[in-house]
Parts: sequence; structure tokens; C-alpha cells
Amino acid sequence: MGEPAGETTQAAEVVHGVRVAGVRDVRCAEHDALVVLLAPGAPLPQALEDFIRAAQDLDAALEKNSAVLSCPRVSGGRLVLSPTGPLTEYDDVRSMYEAARDGVRRAAAAGARRPALALLPHPRWPRAQLVALLGALEALYVPLQIRESFPEQAHALAALGVYAEGGAAPLAALLREAAALEVARGLARDMGGADPERMSPRACASLLRGAFAGGPVRVRVLDDPRALAAQYPLLAAVSRAADSVDRHKGRCRPLVLFCFLPDYGKAKGGL
Repeated sequence: MGEPAGETTQAAEVVHGVRVAGVRDVRCAEHDALVVLLAPGAPLPQALEDFIRAAQDLDAALEKNSAVLSCPRVSGGRLVLSPTGPLTEYDDVRSMYEAARDGVRRAAAAGARRPALALLPHPRWPRAQLVALLGALEALYVPLQIRESFPEQAHALAALGVYAEGGAAPLAALLREAAALEVARGLARDMGGADPERMSPRACASLLRGAFAGGPVRVRVLDDPRALAAQYPLLAAVSRAADSVDRHKGRCRPLVLFCFLPDYGKAKGGL
């Protein structure tokens, strides 16, 4: 394998406060574990294929159960194998998503703080690499109230590396798309996952204003009861019982104007 590749590629994003960057080699000095997905029909990283096949021959349970193996060929000498399990005609690409998410969490449980994920294509699903990456990025999310109550636990990991082989799209484009999607999903989790007192309608409006401040998205919040009754009668009907408590009074975001800027996701650095 030669000496470890000590530098990441130019492809880098920030998701949930964690730097996510491409790596050039399965053994990168900046990372302390490598997560490899095992899926029927999918290839393995070329540099590790013989090692992983030998491990599978030794232990058939690797087809169903995740494992952490000592391997000097990978970052940190720690190889995490995360299988999808058997794939039937009823399974879909979410199997790749779940394997990647669980693999990154398994690496963290093993003590890794800067794991890398190996992304390889799957012949059955053209966008398997993107979906797997989204699963890995979900593992970086920490719920809003934990972030606020325990700042020392605000980041699930210190960094995440991404190593890709055989993909149709450039790694930089893949990282950019996945980061944008996951940042948006994280904002939705913050709004929908927090308890009703923490994320009341007023708090939701404040969160959205802050999230999009200074960016290419303009948000207008409608909170006039008469306007709500005229334009959104069902929302107004539901809100009647809470109208006497300002923070729980109904609010609506009727107008969101988008202006696409190519560098927006990178400029915001994650929401």
C-alpha cells in the first residue's frame, strides 16, 4: 500500500458542524477507521478485496452482522464492515442507507472520532453512493435539545472522510449534493423532533429566519390571525385553541423565494 495519504482532496463540506471531505486512499493519516459496506452484488475496494474475502470465508456471520477488524491497510488500522444482509426483490436502496449509517455509528462506538467511509457503486441502484452517503451523514446529526443542553456533545464526530471508487459522478459533486440534502433534513429534524414547548410555532419561525439569514432564500412569516383565517382557514381553525398564548399561536410561511447560488452550501458551512 505504500505510505499513508496524508491529505484530503479538494472536495470538502461541513455538515452538522463536522468537516466531511474526500480522501485519496483507504489508508489516510487524517482518519482513524474505514467503514466498508458489504452488499450482495456490490464490489469491494480493490485494495481490500482479498482481505475482506478472507475474513468472510473465516466468518460467515459477517454477511449479517457488523464487525470491527484489525487491518494495517486502512486508516487507523481499524476496518469496520457493515453489511446490508441478504437483498431480496422487495429490498430497495434504503438497505445501503442503513448499512452506511449503522457502519459510521459502529465506528464511533469502537472509539473512532475521524472515520472514513468507502463508497462503491451498486449495479442495482444507480444512486446507491449518494444514498449511502446520506445514511452516513445522518449519523452526524445530534438532536437540537442535546446540542443546547450539552454543548460538549454537540458533534457526533470530529470529521468524516469519504473514499470513492467507480462512481459515475465526481466526488466533489456527490459531497455537495449530499451535504445540501442533509443540512436541509437536519433543519427539518430540529423543527419536527424537538418537543412542542421548545419548538413552538414562534420558535420555528425564528429558527427558519436565522437559518436562511444572509443567504439566497427569503422567508416571510404570516402571523396575522385575520390573514390566516382568510388565506389558511384550516390552520386558523386548529390554532384557535392556542391563540391566547403567543408562542403557540399559529404562524405560516406562505412565501419562500429561492435564488440559486452555486457556492451557497459552502458559504453557509452547514446550518
